[in-house]
Parts: sequence; C-alpha cells; structure tokens
Amino acid sequence: MIYKVCTKCNIEKTINSFSEYFFKPKKDGTKKKSIRNICKECCNKRSKEFFQENPNYKKDWRKNNPEKVKAENLRAKPRTDKWRAENKLHLTIKKREYRLKNKQHIRNKKSEFSKQSRENLTDCYVRSVLAKRSNLKSIDFYGESQLIELKKIQLKLRRLCRISQN
Repeated sequence: MIYKVCTKCNIEKTINSFSEYFFKPKKDGTKKKSIRNICKECCNKRSKEFFQENPNYKKDWRKNNPEKVKAENLRAKPRTDKWRAENKLHLTIKKREYRLKNKQHIRNKKSEFSKQSRENLTDCYVRSVLAKRSNLKSIDFYGESQLIELKKIQLKLRRLCRISQN
C-alpha cells in the first residue's frame, strides 16, 4: 500500500484518499496525470467553507460569464437530451411528486404570474381575453399582432375610464 502525507492536515493517508488530476494537454495531445497534495476530506472542508463564506459565488460567476455558461450548456446538451429520452418515466414520476408536494407554492406562483400578466397586459393575457370573448382558442391569435395591440389599447382605455370614475 502506498501512503502520502496531506499538506493541509499533515496526516499520512493511503493514496486512495487523494484525488487525481490531469495537467493541460500538450501540443502533441498527451496528458500528464498526478495526485493532489491535499486529501479529499480537506478539499471537501475547504470548498464547504468557501461556499458558506461566498453563498452567491456561483450565481455571480454565471452572471459574469454568460458565454462560458452557454458553451457548457451546448456541450452538455446532447448528453442531457439522451438521458431525458432514456428516463422519461423517471422524470414524469419526479415531476408528479414535486407537484403533489408543492401544490400551494405552485398555485401561489401561478396566481402571481397571472396577476403580473394582467397588470402588464402581456400578449399571452390579451390572447386569453380575446379567446374568452370569441369562439376561438388563444393559439388562433398568435399571428395577429395588430389585433392584440388594438385589444391592449382598448383594455388600457377601459382601465383609465374606471380610474377616472373613482
């Protein structure tokens, strides 16, 4: 058995207690593998401490590096799409469990969204209003941008009339 001393805790541990890492590939494509000087336990403690001290680090990093986030998402997309296709049943069960556990939260979010939609007169809300007052569905109004704009103006005028009467 091979042993190594951790530079953080100064305890001699087996080589399995240390992580491996690769150096950047050389121009000829070869990689050099090595073993870290800090054991896995100390690495975990250090990262936990760091993220407790910097709770918004990941969020800030994603906000400051959108091109890297996009590149990573594109690189991972085929892998995630494949997993989703293979695990459809698992995903539907998880979604159902989430909806059952969080009924009230989902209901509150929906009502909050619909309230904001109503206040801001979003296209989605205006299409639903048009659909309620006709025999058509809201999907039928997707290409009708002029009709939606006219309905928005009409709704704004009604609101102004109500406010001026009060």
